Amino acid sequence: MRFGAFTLFLISVFSSAGLCQGVLSGRPRWDGVLTLEEAVQIALKESPFIRGAEAEWRAAQQRIFTALAERKFQSSLSVFSGTGRATPILSSPESVTPIHWTSGPGRSFSTVMVAGMWTLYSGRRLESLVDQARLLEKASQADKEAVRLRVALETRLAFRKALLAHELVTVAEAHLRALEELVRVDRERAQVGKIPEFWVLRSEAEMATAQQGLVSAKKDLEIALINLKALMGVHPDSSVSVKGDLASEKISLSRSQLLELALRERPEVLAASFRFQSHLKALSAAKALYRPQISLMVVTERMWGSGTVPSTNAFIGLVAAVPISDGGRRKSLIKEQELVSEKARYEQDQIILTVVAEVDAALRELEAAAQNVTTAQTALKAAEKEFRVATVRYEAGRSILVEYLDSLSSYVRAQTNLAVALYEQATAFDRLLKATGRLADARGILSR
Repeated sequence: MRFGAFTLFLISVFSSAGLCQGVLSGRPRWDGVLTLEEAVQIALKESPFIRGAEAEWRAAQQRIFTALAERKFQSSLSVFSGTGRATPILSSPESVTPIHWTSGPGRSFSTVMVAGMWTLYSGRRLESLVDQARLLEKASQADKEAVRLRVALETRLAFRKALLAHELVTVAEAHLRALEELVRVDRERAQVGKIPEFWVLRSEAEMATAQQGLVSAKKDLEIALINLKALMGVHPDSSVSVKGDLASEKISLSRSQLLELALRERPEVLAASFRFQSHLKALSAAKALYRPQISLMVVTERMWGSGTVPSTNAFIGLVAAVPISDGGRRKSLIKEQELVSEKARYEQDQIILTVVAEVDAALRELEAAAQNVTTAQTALKAAEKEFRVATVRYEAGRSILVEYLDSLSSYVRAQTNLAVALYEQATAFDRLLKATGRLADARGILSR
């Protein structure tokens, strides 16, 4: 028993491994230097999320054809065969339409029936179901655009994260070079007795810390690129790097204009509207159950059996049906659809409130980030000037090592703060574009 369970475990492990290898082998490989727009375009083309959303959209398109089929001519072939003394009444399976009914002669017999049906009037029930399917297809298409918008945003954020990590690596490398030069000079100065020996030890300790910082920065860059490749949908072994500027463009529209644009362009708002309208069509279809249903029927039958003369019969005519009493089923169905429609309307209202909140939050983040960038730029200028002065004073022997190191640390910190501030401004810019639904096309939003 244990051996069998272990065997099944090994089979599942190897099957999973084979599946993973198959998934990876199907991923495209991309090597080279990427710009922001190139990364987004690759993600929009290769992302499994988007391909899944496209498959769902195509499935919604097929549901339209399914609804349309209910309005078209339908035909079926049924064969009945049996024996016995009873006089049976037989029916074809419900899944085959039109459904056939026949009665046997009470002994061995066989019957072949061909029937055709065309719905002439359904109280607009079938029309409402077709309209519902079309609205749901539009909602699915809007959902697909929402997924594209989300993938584009996540890719842009991951790309900017990689740009930030690359900038921090540059800062860490410059910091390490400055300390390596400091250690070299201090060793020469200590040999001739210009500075104490422990100053060299302190410089070497600072250099070791800077080396650790550089290793950590490079690790962060590698992880950022790994995450970027996963969002782009490319093979994990792809060798990519990023290029670009952390700085972002400026928004030219006011809050009211941004809100108007978001409520008009956001696919989530469109999808909620289409779903609400589809529920109204479902409600119309439910109310149509109270109206007559009229169909044109054509039936031909061939029967033969023991003790009977083979016969062929045909029938053509109209079939009209009106439900009289169903125990309250239609009434409950209509009430259910009314409540579902009400729920969809509330969901639409909530989505609108959420979109407005996203625009307001992104706008506030962008304003705050812009102020932080200005502050960081001012601080960097001051720190750079202070560092130059501290360097001159230290080389001239007019200051101690601690003053120089403090000035260098302030300068490196100011560079880091500016890079982070630019990154936060750029990501706030991306989130605002996504909140307006214009992440792929920002024309008319950016200031010239």
